[in-house]
Amino acid sequence: MLLLLSIDVRGRVVDARTKEPLSAVRVASPAGTASTDAQGHFVIPGATPGELSLRISLPSYALLKKTIEVAEGGTDVEIFLQPDAGTISSVVNVTAGVFDGLEGKSAPSEYTLHKTEVQALGTNLIADPLRSVQALPGVTVADDFRGEISIRGASFQRTGIMLDGIYIDGFQHLISGDSVGNDRDRGSFSIIPTDRIAEISVLPAAFPARHGFVTGGVVNLVSREGNRQKIDTRISTGLQLGTSLVVDGPFTRRGSFLVGYRSSALDYVRRLSAKEGDGGTVFDDGQVKLLLDASSHHRLGFSAVGGRFRIDDRQSTQRFGLNTATKQDSVNGMAVLSWDWTLSPRAIAQTKVFALQAGLRARNAEAILLARQPQTQFGGRHDWLVQSAGHRVEAGTYLRSVATEGEAQFYLPSVRQPILADRFRGSTTQRSFYVQDTLALRENVSLTAGARLENDRYTRQTLVSPRAGLVWKPGRFGGALRAGFGRHYQFAPLAQLLSRDGNPALVAERSDHFTLGLDYPVGEKARLTLELFRREDRRQIFALDEPRLINNRVVSLAGLPLNAVNGHANGLEIMLQRRSGNRFSGWLSYGWLQTRLRENTTGLSFPTDFDQRHTATAFGLYRLSQSWSLSSLWRYGSGQPEAGFFRKVDGTLFLASDRNQLRLPPYSRFDLRLNKSIHLGPTRWTVILEGINLLNRGNRGFVGLESFDPRTGRVLSETSLNQIGRGYSLGLIVQF
Repeated sequence: MLLLLSIDVRGRVVDARTKEPLSAVRVASPAGTASTDAQGHFVIPGATPGELSLRISLPSYALLKKTIEVAEGGTDVEIFLQPDAGTISSVVNVTAGVFDGLEGKSAPSEYTLHKTEVQALGTNLIADPLRSVQALPGVTVADDFRGEISIRGASFQRTGIMLDGIYIDGFQHLISGDSVGNDRDRGSFSIIPTDRIAEISVLPAAFPARHGFVTGGVVNLVSREGNRQKIDTRISTGLQLGTSLVVDGPFTRRGSFLVGYRSSALDYVRRLSAKEGDGGTVFDDGQVKLLLDASSHHRLGFSAVGGRFRIDDRQSTQRFGLNTATKQDSVNGMAVLSWDWTLSPRAIAQTKVFALQAGLRARNAEAILLARQPQTQFGGRHDWLVQSAGHRVEAGTYLRSVATEGEAQFYLPSVRQPILADRFRGSTTQRSFYVQDTLALRENVSLTAGARLENDRYTRQTLVSPRAGLVWKPGRFGGALRAGFGRHYQFAPLAQLLSRDGNPALVAERSDHFTLGLDYPVGEKARLTLELFRREDRRQIFALDEPRLINNRVVSLAGLPLNAVNGHANGLEIMLQRRSGNRFSGWLSYGWLQTRLRENTTGLSFPTDFDQRHTATAFGLYRLSQSWSLSSLWRYGSGQPEAGFFRKVDGTLFLASDRNQLRLPPYSRFDLRLNKSIHLGPTRWTVILEGINLLNRGNRGFVGLESFDPRTGRVLSETSLNQIGRGYSLGLIVQF
C-alpha cells in the first residue's frame, strides 16, 4: 500500500524592487489556492512531494508562473513579483529604495515614474509614456491631443527625450496641422507604448554632466528587457486606438528577447465603425530587443524601434482646399548596438552605436506634395563608471552626425500650380565630452562636480558647461537637503539655420539652472519634497514676426529668428507622495511658476508661451482586492497664454502692442480607471473600464491667428481647439 504524505507549502511574496511584503496576493496551484496575509505569507495545505506549479497574481503586477520542488520535510519559498508588463527575473540582487531615482545622488533634481505608475497613467486610448510624464510636478501640456510637454515653462523643443541613453528628438507619431507644419496645429503620441517601458526619469534642472544638448530638461525613457525565466505573452487593446502584442522570454540560456508590435489596423471596433472607402488613420509601431551575456564580464545587445503613421482622408477630398494636407505619412526608426563591459565590481564601461531616421510627408487631396522634412542621424556614445574610495567617477563622450532637408509649397487662390515656399538641405556633426565626480565627504554629505564640453561643426562653437550638486543629511533631521547648479547649451536645429525663414548666424542658446530642494520622510513609504528653482535663459532664439500694434497702427513684419531674448523662470514645487505595493500609492503636488522674457532690440517683455502660474495634480492607485484595482488622476492648470499680440475689447478680440497678455481659461480634467482581473485556466484576463474627463470640463486650447482686419486690428478668425470631452473606453489585457 502506497502512503502519500500531505505537506504544507509555505511561502512569502514580496515586491522584487523594494522587498516590501505584498498582501492579498492570489497563489494558485493544483493542490489548492491561498491568499497572502499582511506580512506576505501564504500556506497551501495538502501538497505532495515533487514538483508543484504555482500561478501568482496581483493587480498591477505581472502574472508569474513558478514551479517549485516540494520536499518531504516541507517547503518554504520566497517569491518576487515584478510590476505588470515588467521584466521577470529569477535572480534579484539589489534592493532599491522606495524613492531611489536612476541618477542617484548625482542629480540634485529628479522625478521618477516606476513601472506600475507608468502603466496606471497611460490611458486605454493612447498608452503614451509622455502622457504619463504629464502627471509629474513642473510638467505642463498645451492640449490633450499632443504628447509634447513643457518643463517649467520651457518648450518641448528644449526638452531632451532619451530612449535607453540615446537622444531621439521626440520620436513621435506626428499629425501635421497644415501645409507648412504649424507646430501648434498638430497631434502627436509616442512611438513606444507604456507596456514596453520599465521606468522613466525626469530631470527638470541642473542635470548631471552626462546629459546635454538641451536647455530645458531631460526625460529618460528606459525600455524593459525580456524575461529570463519563461516565455511571456501579453495582448492589450483599447478596441479603438491601438492593439498591442508583446512576447518576451529567455534567449538561449544566457540572454533574453522582447518583440512588441502595436497597430490600429488590429482594432476590431474601429474597423467595424469605419465607412466603406475611408482610408482613415492607421499607425503601426514595433520593437525588437535582444540581450546576450557573452561572458560574466561582457553583455551584448541589439534593439530596434520603428513606427509609421498614415492619414488618408478620402471622404473629405471635396471639402478641403489645395493647401490642406489630407494625406500624411510620418516614419521613424532607430537601431542600437550595445556592449557592456564589467571590468570589476567597481568599474563598468558601456558603448552604444546608433542610427535614427525620421520624416514627415504631407500631400493634399490631389496627392500633390505640400511638405516634407526627412532627417537622419547616426553616432555613438561611450561611458565609464568607476567607484573607488568614496568617489563615483563618470566620464564619456557622445558623438552624432545629423543631416536634414526640407521642402514646402502652397497654392494661391487663383493659381492651380504649386508655388515653392522653401527648400533646404544640410548636415552637421556634434561632439561632446564629459567628466563628473560624486564624492562622499562623510556618511551624510556628498558633493558632485563636473563639466561638459560640446562642439558643433556648423556653427563652429565649442562650449564648456560646469555642473555641481550637494546632498546633505543632517543627523537629527531625518531628511535630506539638495542643491544644484548647471549651465546648459543648445545648438539651433538645422532647419532653423538653413530654411528660407531661418538664420545661418544663429548661435547656441544658454540656460543656467539653480535648484534647492528638501526631501523629508513621512513614515517608511511616504515623503514630502519641496524644491525652489530658478532658470536664467540667455540668447534664446525668437522671431518677432507676428502681427501687432505699433503706435496704434497694425504692423505685420517678416522677422528672421535671432538670439534676441533673455529671461528667467522662477518657481517652487511641493509633493506629498506614497509608494507601496499594498493598498494605496500616489501623490498630491502643487507647482507655482513665473516666467519672463525680454526681447533685446525692442525691449518687449512677456511671459513664455507655456507660462502656467499654478499647476496641481492628484494621482492615486488603489488596490482594492485580489482582483480589483482603481486608479484616478486629476490635473489642474491656471491657463497658459494665447500666444501672440492680443487684447479683448467688450468681448471682441483685437491685435495688441503687448505679447502673451491674454490667457486661456483654467484647465481641469479628472480621469478614472477600474480594473478587474479574471483567471481562466493558465491565463489572466484584465478588463479595464476608463472614464476620461468625467467632470466634462470644456477645456479649450489656442492654436493661432488666421485672419485680421489690417485697418482696425480686429481679429476676424482665430483657431481654437476644444479639448477632449467626457468619454468612456473599454480595454482588455490577456496574459499567458
